[in-house]
Amino acid sequence: MKLNKFGINIDEGLPLKGKSIEKLYEDCFIEQSNTIKKWITDNTVLNPLLIGGQIGSGKTTLLNKIFQQKDYVPFIVLEFDRESLNLDEGDFISIVFTGFLSKAIELNLSFEDLQIPYSYFKLKENKPEELLQILSPS
Repeated sequence: MKLNKFGINIDEGLPLKGKSIEKLYEDCFIEQSNTIKKWITDNTVLNPLLIGGQIGSGKTTLLNKIFQQKDYVPFIVLEFDRESLNLDEGDFISIVFTGFLSKAIELNLSFEDLQIPYSYFKLKENKPEELLQILSPS
């Protein structure tokens, strides 16, 4: 949901964030919130965490609120719900790969030991920035 300039809440299927999360969010799942907070902050937890639910049920909004409360910034954020709800396996791999690739470029990590198939993308040199440009949606 979203608060527009007339004060009307419009459900666009996008997660709440910023000022909208403060005005419209109500924590109905305190026990689940606490479990997620513990999972995020406890470095000894080795099990993955799966958050599931229908489209628009508040999964991403819940995570946004938790991160906002803890003043915690995720190291890498992968967003699957920006353009299309009909993602295929290739889209999933592309989103994950570009997320990690862009973070590695930002941190100025070396790509020398990676076996990235640059030739597949018709790149003559090992230039991760150009590969990121090709893989990123325009």
